[in-house]
Amino acid sequence: MKKIRLGYEVRDVPAFETENALHVHKVGVLEKLNKEPTKRIASQGLIEHADTAFLQTRAGMDFIAGLGIFSFLIVAMPGVYFSISSAINYPFDAIDSTSNTVIMSITFVIAIVMMPVGALQMFLMDWRDNRDMHYRFCRHSRKLYAWRFGRLVVSNFDDLIPCHHRVGTVTAANGYLDLVDYDPDNKIIRYIHNFSVTSPFPEDSQAAWEYLRRYIDSEFEHWPVQVRSPELAYGYFAVMRNYFPARWGRALIRQGGIKAPLGILVTLLFGIIVALPWLFITYAHGRLKGPDWSGIPKQELTPDPTEEATHPELVKFDSIKSATLPVAAWERPLYIVAMTLGMPLWLAGVYGAFYFAHMVGR
Repeated sequence: MKKIRLGYEVRDVPAFETENALHVHKVGVLEKLNKEPTKRIASQGLIEHADTAFLQTRAGMDFIAGLGIFSFLIVAMPGVYFSISSAINYPFDAIDSTSNTVIMSITFVIAIVMMPVGALQMFLMDWRDNRDMHYRFCRHSRKLYAWRFGRLVVSNFDDLIPCHHRVGTVTAANGYLDLVDYDPDNKIIRYIHNFSVTSPFPEDSQAAWEYLRRYIDSEFEHWPVQVRSPELAYGYFAVMRNYFPARWGRALIRQGGIKAPLGILVTLLFGIIVALPWLFITYAHGRLKGPDWSGIPKQELTPDPTEEATHPELVKFDSIKSATLPVAAWERPLYIVAMTLGMPLWLAGVYGAFYFAHMVGR
């Protein structure tokens, strides 16, 4: 049986190119950036590895893990129940005209159809298999290898078109640096690699592109050295201890002294508040597997000894920020207690949301 893919991949979609932009079907307008050197550069926050052979980074939604299941249970599903309940109990016989009856009927049908769609999208924010996109930029071959949707794809770095993708509204907007693999002959987008979140302003995406350009072009003297990010954890307990109540509390506990009981309090307090999302993320993300880089030729990942001697440290190693610390004996019991204490409150909260929807929709 063919597995249903719970996510949409931008691949082989038609596009219309102008001098300053790419108009992509189902995506929108991507503003082209300058590929030439610029003065401003922006460091990236998720660099997992950097030497003179390759740069490894990732982009994803791990920082808002749990928001989807929260929205699904507290907002979307009660909203579905409210729409259905309101439609059942609405006094259609009191409407004074046929046209108004039709209008109200269409309104309820739209609400009943759209609310479950919105609820499913929120659920898939946390359940989908493509939690993150992983990238390796290989200098010597000037290729980008991307692990996306369970497979390895490759793009020529020099053929990529850096673009600024602004999303949102006038009052709430964000921007992304997209690396677009465009086929001008067939006028299709092969892939859009979402490299990083920047801001609504194209200048910030341009600075993020300059970070990549300087690395590929070996301009290490003008390349900012930053602290290496720990790689994503895989496995159920690894995901559990990587969720923010565990990380915040653990950082305080390991400092000892008066901060140790404060760390326990932080873990318990925030663990109770997010107990159900924490438990769900532990299962949803714990079942995932990391990228498989075996398809990359070994020589592309091997640094040149001469270059490595000249530039020995392209990314800093911080024993606290860069490393995943060993598991302590007290961790698992503390996290389980926090989630256990919070589950009754979460069940009461879900019940309260449905009860409110029921009372309003009567």
